[in-house]
Formats: sequence, C-alpha cells, structure tokens
Amino acid sequence: HNSSELQPELDSWFNGTGNGIYAKNEFSIVEEHKTSFGDGDANYNLVTFPDYDNFAVIIVRGTMTGFDLVADAQLWMSALFLQIFRTVMPLGFIWTPTFT
Repeated sequence: HNSSELQPELDSWFNGTGNGIYAKNEFSIVEEHKTSFGDGDANYNLVTFPDYDNFAVIIVRGTMTGFDLVADAQLWMSALFLQIFRTVMPLGFIWTPTFT
C-alpha cells in the first residue's frame, strides 16, 4: 500500500471496529525522515497507536517487482555465502550459538 491507501486499511482493521484500538498512519513523520536522511530504496510506513505510549509499528513493503527481487538476492547472498563457508570450514560448528 502507498501511504494514501494505508489509513483506510487501518480504519477497516482497527478504528471503528469496536475493539477500542486506534491506529494512525504517521505519514508526516516518515516524510520528514526521508527528507532528512534520504529516500532510499525501502518503502515503509510508521503506524502509531496513540492510546499506547511509546508504541509504534514500522511496516515495510515486501517484494513486488523484479528490482525488489534483485535487491533481496543481493541482501541475502552474503548470509548464504557465510553459511556455506561456515559449513565447509573445519571446526565451523564452533560458530553456531548455543543457548543452554
């Protein structure tokens, strides 16, 4: 969803449904951030819940285009290569975290 389509979606899920939760699309905060730090390639929105102090959700749009697919592949290739390297490296298992 683009930002103009988000608030009606939030209204259908939260606002006016009788559940007592109000959700607000913080379009102006996102635009201010993009102006200050650059737009970047990610498409994201900020949703706040005014009745709950210090609580917000960042919504990031998933893969939709071929360019998104290439960007995803670039992002995950380093993790894939590191996992392969860890697997074939002698004593690679010592880098596996243990939670005991």
